[in-house]
Amino acid sequence: MRYWLALLLWLPSALALTVVPELNLNLIQLTPEQRAELFDLETRLTDYLNSVDWDPEETTLTLRIPLAIQVRNAMEGGSATEYMGLFAGGNKGDFSIDEGLWRFRIPEGRFEHDEDNFDSFLSMLDFHILQVIGYEYDKLAEFGGTPLFERARRLGGLAMFSEQQDGWDDRNERLERLLDMRNKDYRTLRWVTHTAWWFRSKQNSPYDAWKAVRVALELAERIDNPTQLAPWFKANSRSLVEILVQGRDVDGLQRLSRLDSLDPQRGEAYRDALLELSK
Repeated sequence: MRYWLALLLWLPSALALTVVPELNLNLIQLTPEQRAELFDLETRLTDYLNSVDWDPEETTLTLRIPLAIQVRNAMEGGSATEYMGLFAGGNKGDFSIDEGLWRFRIPEGRFEHDEDNFDSFLSMLDFHILQVIGYEYDKLAEFGGTPLFERARRLGGLAMFSEQQDGWDDRNERLERLLDMRNKDYRTLRWVTHTAWWFRSKQNSPYDAWKAVRVALELAERIDNPTQLAPWFKANSRSLVEILVQGRDVDGLQRLSRLDSLDPQRGEAYRDALLELSK
């Protein structure tokens, strides 16, 4: 099994994405006068998100990234208005962002993408979008997201020298935990799991898909952390069960059930699958 996993390193990976941010901007908590000052913010922000070349590689896949921004209040001070807001996003799968402390100023005029200089508004978006793309690339190649995570890390470092530092200690700490080598098994787990889906849907090879799932189970058992594995179970359990049932793999289903023992609904699905194989 380990030899077979090593062979995966030679598989051509389907890297490169077209990033399509899906923006939801909420200004309802501002006064009418404050909303009037930001009348064109959604247009400027949409133009910015759609114009950035997040990855210069040739694009073959599309990644839709939902982004929700709520501007909650505005405070006049100095030469620019300072805002407080909430930010949420993710990859519609196993990675989500929920920021409850965000202090920023909104640049005037057309927004320009610049990862060499920190901006309390735009760099926050860049920081998280780079991580969402990195998470997707981690599924497509082992540690494939590292270059994107490193770009986000650099932005996080620049944030520590800005006036609007609120929350950046925690953001940087979360990113460092992701990049810590002690987390490498989880990153490999996501890649191997996606490889199973690739074998199943693109190569029509249920046997290789089943072998990839067996490797994924080995990695999950090595991690043995229900909290860390929870997003993986939530995003993948149904397909894992389908592949194990197709391979008539009672042992694999039992191992999956033991690993994912905290969710009653998924536990019932595992029991139903095992009952089906016992017939």
